[in-house]
Amino acid sequence: MEMAKAVVDLGSQRRALLFLRVDRLQFFVSCLVYVPRDRYTTAVRLQIEDILVREFGGTRLEFTARVSESPWALMHFMVRLPEKDDGVSAPGSVDVSEANRLRIQALLSEAARTWADRLIGAAAVGSVGHNDAEHYAAAFSEAYKQVVSPTDAINHIAIINELTDDSVKLVFSDRDEQGLAQLTWFLGGCTASLSELMPMLQSMGVEVLEERPFTVTRPDRLPVWIYQFKISPHRTIPRATTTAERDAAAQRFADAVTAIWQGRIEIDRFNELVMRAGLTWQQVVVLRAYAKYLRQAGFPYSQSYIESVLNEHASTARSLVTLFEAMFDPRPAGSRRDAQAAAAAVAADIDAVVGLDTDRILRAFASLVQATLRTNYFVTRESSARSRNVLAVKLDAQLVDELPLPRPKFEIFVYSPRVEGVHLRFGPVARGGLRWSDRRDDFRTEILGLVKAQAVKNAVIVPVGAKGGFVVKRPPLPTGDAAADRDATRAEGVACYQLFISGLLDVTDNVDHATGKVSPPPEVVRRDGDDAYLVVAADKGTATFSDIANDVAKSYGFWLGDAFASGGSVATTTRPWASPPEVPGRPSNDTSGKSGSTRRPRISPSSVSAT
Repeated sequence: MEMAKAVVDLGSQRRALLFLRVDRLQFFVSCLVYVPRDRYTTAVRLQIEDILVREFGGTRLEFTARVSESPWALMHFMVRLPEKDDGVSAPGSVDVSEANRLRIQALLSEAARTWADRLIGAAAVGSVGHNDAEHYAAAFSEAYKQVVSPTDAINHIAIINELTDDSVKLVFSDRDEQGLAQLTWFLGGCTASLSELMPMLQSMGVEVLEERPFTVTRPDRLPVWIYQFKISPHRTIPRATTTAERDAAAQRFADAVTAIWQGRIEIDRFNELVMRAGLTWQQVVVLRAYAKYLRQAGFPYSQSYIESVLNEHASTARSLVTLFEAMFDPRPAGSRRDAQAAAAAVAADIDAVVGLDTDRILRAFASLVQATLRTNYFVTRESSARSRNVLAVKLDAQLVDELPLPRPKFEIFVYSPRVEGVHLRFGPVARGGLRWSDRRDDFRTEILGLVKAQAVKNAVIVPVGAKGGFVVKRPPLPTGDAAADRDATRAEGVACYQLFISGLLDVTDNVDHATGKVSPPPEVVRRDGDDAYLVVAADKGTATFSDIANDVAKSYGFWLGDAFASGGSVATTTRPWASPPEVPGRPSNDTSGKSGSTRRPRISPSSVSAT
């Protein structure tokens, strides 16, 4: 009678009901289990079997099941108990008390709960609302539910709700017992193929061992793609030993991969330095930019070989970045002392190198860092080129032994994943055009040849000249429509030209036309003197870009006079825009004719020193 009343009292309750009876001789325990019919599955039955065998210490189990039109599924289990030495179980050794029955019944109720039930239950104590939990309980695929626990799904839902169209979020999970980390990659409003994602991860120095893709639609109908990767760092990458180090490495990794996806950095083995040298992706950009410049200078080593050398000498790569930051950090506290310590560390690392090729590559990087006069690396202004992933470095080319002759007095190299360019100026006052080059691998050689020809042609007019040029690194893909392709190519060329001009202006002084006072660019450490001269004229591919350049200069607040870029709609003469009226051939803010630059000693091939 009590059993019948308990079954009737279940009503609409969504839980399991258990009745127990032990055999008089205690050979077996009879278990009668009721569960909601819609929750009765093979997986649930197997879980119930495991619980009963474990709780009663059974050796085997037999069952029968009945599923009818009743809202309850009925299962009868016979749990066989182990025999003692005399073949009879000890009386009272099986606990079928009411307290134990209720405890086991709670375990069975939990086993009978669906993934959706657990998700909604977890939402009650989490940061996800009940309505969201109900939506995602139905929206997530069965494949997702099999590999992601409801607790982890609550965290995923919180991330999914924060995504916007074309946004990305990466999350690391703790390593498992095999030392493998799990990376979960969320993409809002867009999908990606495995062939797109794999190169990004492999460039970070990890091996991808497993990948699971899922998709879900938010209540606002935004589709979200979720990719789960099991990854392992390459065996040559040192493992973090503390929790703080692991968390920091995971954050750097996630930030770098996010930047790759957003097109802010390129895909190459320089990215491995995030894990090998403990650098951020912004710091890696510095080394990549110098490597790109060396390639333009005719450096005999390929980029892949340079990447291998820096990865094999990660501590030296880190010391190079430390030296660079110590030299150009605009915060004054201890910067000179830090630079001297970093230079000593670089010198010690290089002196310990055995291979001649490795020695030459590392010394070339050290030489470039020492020859750098200015950079926009620390510029944080929103309208700057740096905020658009452009790195500009101004070099004293006379100190770079790897450069072919003739070497300009000043050289500005502009790097970004979208555009690269160079401006060569052979004197304090020298003007020349900027070319849209199509020679991506050796555009500096092309520009140097042009400025050499210019020097010969204009020898009787001006003693020295200047030339610049840039290349478009990510031209739009052809569509088959000639007119549309031409317009798209020109639009990308204009955008890259604007980035190039902005990069040049980030490291160029301004002048108050009324007072003649020179204003250094904000957040830029100058290792040279005042240098407020920069003129860009038209050249091949940029004949109609002068007004574009003038607009960029105006956005920076520079004095234009009658034009920054000659040939524009307001140009009347070729007077330089960035300095007040001057004696021809000599900028007015420099009475020495040397633009205030301070000549520094050449880097010794056996040591590196800071100035």
